[in-house]
Amino acid sequence: MLAATDVTAITATPSPICKLRADAKNDAIAATRASAIHGSPPDTSPLIALMATHRDGGQAQYVDMPVPVDPEPDAFHDALAWAVDHLDEPLAVGDLAARALMSPRSFARRFRQVAGTSPHQWLLRQRVILAQRLLETTDEPVERIAQLVGMGSAATLRMHFQRIVQTTPLAYRRTFTCADVAEEATA
Repeated sequence: MLAATDVTAITATPSPICKLRADAKNDAIAATRASAIHGSPPDTSPLIALMATHRDGGQAQYVDMPVPVDPEPDAFHDALAWAVDHLDEPLAVGDLAARALMSPRSFARRFRQVAGTSPHQWLLRQRVILAQRLLETTDEPVERIAQLVGMGSAATLRMHFQRIVQTTPLAYRRTFTCADVAEEATA
């Protein structure tokens, strides 16, 4: 699980151009967890001012793929909540299945029914979503963000980020970082 000291919290006075929250890391994790578990889109209100009217390099539109809401919380959804809280750790489908009290095959089948994708692809997507939020709200280097989201190396993060978002992490950061964050990084 991410420690409070793992990511530098941003404390910026909200400006008309960019509204940042006091603790960007916790917001990113909470929004990712809410979208993954409850099927609700993450709170993107601080990101509205960061949206570019034109994206360089043919970047794909951001589309969140949350897991739909199940009427009753169960071991399956508890396993997903646990996974979102532990994205920085190595996670295997077998581990998630064990947490959901299911066999790996049954877990994968139910996962595909509920989420419309495989558990592995969902985990990659959740890690990239968290990386996007950290790139937007912190000045951490890509290598550190790769560790914080469980990708292991910057090369692995770049590969999956490019495939899913269709741009590089640094190009994404340049496009979506607020001027307040950029000023703190150079100060």
